[in-house]
Amino acid sequence: MIVARLTAVIPACAPWLLMIAVTTARPAAQSVRFEHRVAIATSSLDAERDVEASLERNVNALAAVGYELTAFVGGQGAVVDRLLERKPYAAGLVDHGGHTLAIMARPVGRVARSRQYRLLHTRRHVGVDPIVADLGASGYHLAATAVEGDYFHAAFERTDGPRHDYRVFANRGRTSWMAQVQRDADVMSRLRRVAPMGIDHALVELEPAPAAPGALEWFSVKAQAFASSDARLQARAALGYRVQMVRMRNTTDVDVLLVKPAGAVAAHSYELEDAPWGMPCTRGPIVGADVFTDGDTYCVADRAGTAVSNRGFDLRVRPHPATPGALLDVPGCETLSALGSPRVAVRRLVVAAQLERALNAGTPPGFRVTRALAGTGRPGDSRLTLFATRDEGLPLPPPSSSDAPEPAFMADRDEWLASGRVRQEDLLSSALTMRLGHVNGTVWVEVSPTTPATVRLAGCVRTTLERSRAEGALGALIVRTALDRATVRNDILVNPWQ
Repeated sequence: MIVARLTAVIPACAPWLLMIAVTTARPAAQSVRFEHRVAIATSSLDAERDVEASLERNVNALAAVGYELTAFVGGQGAVVDRLLERKPYAAGLVDHGGHTLAIMARPVGRVARSRQYRLLHTRRHVGVDPIVADLGASGYHLAATAVEGDYFHAAFERTDGPRHDYRVFANRGRTSWMAQVQRDADVMSRLRRVAPMGIDHALVELEPAPAAPGALEWFSVKAQAFASSDARLQARAALGYRVQMVRMRNTTDVDVLLVKPAGAVAAHSYELEDAPWGMPCTRGPIVGADVFTDGDTYCVADRAGTAVSNRGFDLRVRPHPATPGALLDVPGCETLSALGSPRVAVRRLVVAAQLERALNAGTPPGFRVTRALAGTGRPGDSRLTLFATRDEGLPLPPPSSSDAPEPAFMADRDEWLASGRVRQEDLLSSALTMRLGHVNGTVWVEVSPTTPATVRLAGCVRTTLERSRAEGALGALIVRTALDRATVRNDILVNPWQ
């Protein structure tokens, strides 16, 4: 039996750091366990380029040691807003589209193949077409997508396989994006798949060479009759149509996008299912799913893929005084102290660590999380619905006796760099740790970038005496320095743990 343990650690010498260490035993020969990590943007800045660059950097840090991006959290954006404390969009000032949860997985005890990703987060189509065209030309292949609130998230993975062309189509006047695709003979002869990005635009993937023209159409059904209304879908599946998307519309309908790839003739067998949270779609690859406001999940699975099985589970997002979007567990003492930091990325890191623990605890051996949906049932009942998939045909790399080092995520001190306070903070935290030495606990320092500065003393100790000693030691360290007039705030928590 494999035991995976996630531990959130905040070292005394690096208060902004939230390290996520994974300890695993070697997998048994007959089963492989997948370990999961959750990548988030750790920037404290709000500009689009800073947020998105931070997430892509963290995703690729995990990809370099063999993690594959298997899912973004999609669904209802308001839940993700709560979890990651996202600010409302303001053109030119704030764009938190890159503040999302990217779920990554790799098989334990196997050779870790390095990967490389480029990410896309967009609310509209303007300027996206040249970006995706360049990604296709550079050898990147669309690996994962999610629609979450107003945002479309996509991950493109660099591969050595055949290159595909990507184009974005948007409604023009009275002509829909779908009608434009259908009228373009070249596009229809190379059509591979379609990923709707919003109500009025879509990302189209094209084969390198033309073949027999493809086709696409919508299949719509009333939500209450979803599971029993598959006759039309099955007729199209027998002709080679593939389900590309399942999306809730209004409060009564479910839309299904069907695409018959150019030249493709393979038949599929689909089953439409709906049930509370993660209960439906137990067999076959899940080709589309969405979660409704009543907590039901609507999904379509391809029953032709009999070697694939799925297990769904849900995680409740419940309020906590220190972490409004807390998942499942209550933060420990050091984490609670860290949450008092003005660096908002610390709170996101705590949510990511909680989600990692839940994913690794809830995913059985042989399964990996491949789909995640944020949704709200009755008022106050917000959840993440997750599907973990086991694919008997998934090629696994050979066993490995070495463990690649785990990258550590940290709250970027973007706003602090220009102030020159980063080095002051590092030196103070190290000096304080050396001076206190035998203090039974963990203590660190945070220096604000403002003038005059605020020096925040944080951490956990056993007694009020140790708390006072730490404040006195800090006062001795900053006397006759540039911080001697700074405001000192003692936020150390006393926690007499056993």
